[in-house]
Amino acid sequence: MQLKQENDEVYYENNTEKNFNSYESYVAEASAKYFITENKGHDKLFKEALKNKEDFIEFIKKFVSLNLENELTENNIEIYDRKFITSSFSEIESDIIYKIKNKSVYFIIEQQSTIDKNMAYRMFEYMTEIIREHMQYDNEKNKKYANIIPIVINTSSKKWNVSQKYSSNVEKIEGLNKNYIEAEYIVVDINNYSQEELYEKNTMIAYLMMLEKSKTKEEYEEIIERMINKLKKENINEMARFVRYILSYVLEEEKVEKIIEELSKKGGKSSMPTALERFMLQERQEGKTEGRKETLMSIVRNMLKDNMSMDKISKLTGLSEKEIEKLQTNE
Repeated sequence: MQLKQENDEVYYENNTEKNFNSYESYVAEASAKYFITENKGHDKLFKEALKNKEDFIEFIKKFVSLNLENELTENNIEIYDRKFITSSFSEIESDIIYKIKNKSVYFIIEQQSTIDKNMAYRMFEYMTEIIREHMQYDNEKNKKYANIIPIVINTSSKKWNVSQKYSSNVEKIEGLNKNYIEAEYIVVDINNYSQEELYEKNTMIAYLMMLEKSKTKEEYEEIIERMINKLKKENINEMARFVRYILSYVLEEEKVEKIIEELSKKGGKSSMPTALERFMLQERQEGKTEGRKETLMSIVRNMLKDNMSMDKISKLTGLSEKEIEKLQTNE
């Protein structure tokens, strides 16, 4: 395996002189060496994972003490993709913002690899801009102020040691004992969990946290192989997603899909989405025909009959939600 660099893109390709005992070790070494030597991509991995509705919901359930199971479903939430232009005409953008559909409830998630003593102010600024936009565009319909849940994921090696309240650093004045602006945010601190505790949580964000806590290439490799073998036994589709995440900065998409295909052949629970992934890979490699397109449509119709969410169908097939809705309407 050799490190290549073309047009500022770094990736690995096979070295025929080196034989790997398994695809698991191939994935582990490629990913570990990349993340250790390049020291980048971690923040993007967290952001990409949290953009996945399933991973976001699992993160809230396993790491944040909020009893929102009835509200947090894949069909009931949406990414609130906004870049806010402040009153001073500067642009700010939070990592991830979710909104509960048809309700004035928002989740702000910021992943931090360094301690920011001004995080309370930053969160307050995001919250203010959401409220301002909500009042401008949405308030005529529902007459409710926005309810905002701000969350910081600390992935630095140091514990989060700054206040989570905006009010803790405001100017004090004699005779005024009450703070009128609290603006408190939630912290999920990677340093509060051992590797085993994260392993037991069994979520994509937990796996990424385990990698973030690793210090050496050997630790990376051990964790990656452990995760792949665990997921192969429990859920082939989760294994495929995990491998895609960690190889996304290392190999081209077609090579990644080939590795996933080979890993899937070695065992694990089969499922319709796994078969579909292989079908889509073949379709990309050979080009579409009308007959194979009709096969895809048939698979999507079966997914709809099984009440699979449109978001998940879209993610697995590459079809837009409008195309899926059209199929559903024609049923």
